[in-house]
Amino acid sequence: MTPIPEKDNCSRQHRRPTSSNLLLSVAFLLALTVLGALSLRQHRQIECLRQQNQRKISEQLRTTNLMVDYLSTLQQNLAARMKQEISRNQSDPAALADPLDDTELLQIQTGLKHLTERVGQLANHINQPAENNKTEQLTSRLSQLTKQLEQSQARFDLIMHQQSWAEDIVSTCSPGVCLIQGEYMFVDPQTELPLRYLANEIDPTTLELSPQDQQLEQQLEQQTPENSSLPVSVTGSGPLLKVQYTASGFLVHHQGYILTNKHVTQPWEISSEYSHVIQAGYQGRLSIFRAYFPDCKFPVDLQVRLISENQDVALLKAEFIDGHVPVLPCAIERESLKAGQSVIVLGYPTGFDMLLARLGQDQLGEVLGTGGVCLDTMAQNLSERGLIEPIGTRGMCGRVNLDKIVYDAQTAIGGSGGPVIGPNGKVVGINTALLRGFSGTNFGIPIEYGLELLKKVIPKEADPPHQVDLAQSTQLPQGM
Repeated sequence: MTPIPEKDNCSRQHRRPTSSNLLLSVAFLLALTVLGALSLRQHRQIECLRQQNQRKISEQLRTTNLMVDYLSTLQQNLAARMKQEISRNQSDPAALADPLDDTELLQIQTGLKHLTERVGQLANHINQPAENNKTEQLTSRLSQLTKQLEQSQARFDLIMHQQSWAEDIVSTCSPGVCLIQGEYMFVDPQTELPLRYLANEIDPTTLELSPQDQQLEQQLEQQTPENSSLPVSVTGSGPLLKVQYTASGFLVHHQGYILTNKHVTQPWEISSEYSHVIQAGYQGRLSIFRAYFPDCKFPVDLQVRLISENQDVALLKAEFIDGHVPVLPCAIERESLKAGQSVIVLGYPTGFDMLLARLGQDQLGEVLGTGGVCLDTMAQNLSERGLIEPIGTRGMCGRVNLDKIVYDAQTAIGGSGGPVIGPNGKVVGINTALLRGFSGTNFGIPIEYGLELLKKVIPKEADPPHQVDLAQSTQLPQGM
C-alpha cells in the first residue's frame, strides 16, 4: 500500500481560499465602480432638474410680473371707463344706449378669462418645491394677481349689470307707461258759457243784443284785462278756445288705476299764457282726457278719482284697461333709494313731437298723410301702428328728502307723471317738474303719496303699486 503524501493535499486546500478572496475583491471593486458611476449620473440628473426648475420658476416669476402689469393696465382702463360713464350720466344722461360697446366688452371679457386661466396654471406650478426664496416671491405675486383679478371681475360684472339693468327696466316697464292726451277750455262759472274766438267777418257793433246779453257783455269786458291779446268772448261766434296738451302716467293697479301729476288734471293752473283768463274769473274744464298705452290700439278715457291736497299727485281711473298692460311695481321701503344711486325716468317728453321725430319718411307719410291730419287722427294712427312707446332717460339721484326726489335724468314738458324707477327695478317716484336753466336738476314726488290715494279707493287691496324715496327744493320749480 502506497501512502498519500499529506503535504500536497494541504497545499491545494490552502490555495483554494486565496482564489476565492481574490474573486470577491474584484467583484467588490466592480460593484463600487458601477455604484459610483450610477451615483454620479444620478447627481448630474438631479442637478440638471434643479437648474431647470430654477429656470422655470424664474420664467414663471417674469410671466407673473407681466401678468400683474397687464392686469394693472386693465384695471386702470376699467376705472377710467367707469368714471367716464358716471361723468356722461351727470352731464348728459339722456341716452341709455352704448354705455360700453360690444367690442370693448368682448375685449375685457376675453382678457379676464385669459387671466383666470393663467392664474390657475401658475397656482399648479407653484406647488412644486424649490430651493430658493423665489418660490415665496412667486407666491406673493400670485396672491396679488388673484386679488386684483377678483376686483377687475367685480368691476366688469358691475358694468354688465348696469347695462342690462337699464335695458331690462325699459323693456319691462314701458308697456305700463301711457301717453295722456288732454284738451281743456274756459267757461264762465256763472253762466257755464264757454269762451269763443271772435269771428273776423262779424262786426260786434252791428249785432243786436238783448238787454240781458248787453249786461253780460259789459260784465265780461270789465273782467277781461286791458292787455289781453286774445280775441275771445262768451258771446263770440268763432270756434271755442281750446288748449291741447300731453303728459305721462303709469298703471299702478289692475283695476285700471293710473298715477300722474295733479297739474296734469288741472293744466290751466300752471299756464302762463292763459293766466289772465283765470284772473278774469273764468274756469278751466277738461273736454278731452284719455290715455294711449304702447300695446293697445285704441285709447281709454280717463276720469279723475282723487287729487292730493299737498302734493302734485293725482289718481286716475281708466274705463277699460287691456289685461296685457303690466302694473308697474312700486317700492314700499323708504330706504329703497339713496343719493348717488341711478334712476330711470320713463315718459313722453315733448309729447307727439318726440313720437314723430323717431319715425322714418315712410312711416311719417302713413301717419300724417299727404294733406295732413288733425291731432286726434294722428294719435289714433300712431296707436294702431304700435308707434306709441315711452322714452327712457337715465341719471343719478342727487338728494332724497321727505317730499321730493332730486335727480339729473333728463326730461321735458310732456314727461310729467311718468315713473321714476330705482336700481331695484321698482317705481320710487312720480316725475313732476323741471328747473329751467339747469337741466341737471329735475324733481319727482315720492310714490308713497300716490299709494296713499290708491289706499283710499281700494283700502283692502294687497297688491298696491309700491313705494319710494325722495328729495326737496325750497324753490317751487316750473311745472311741466
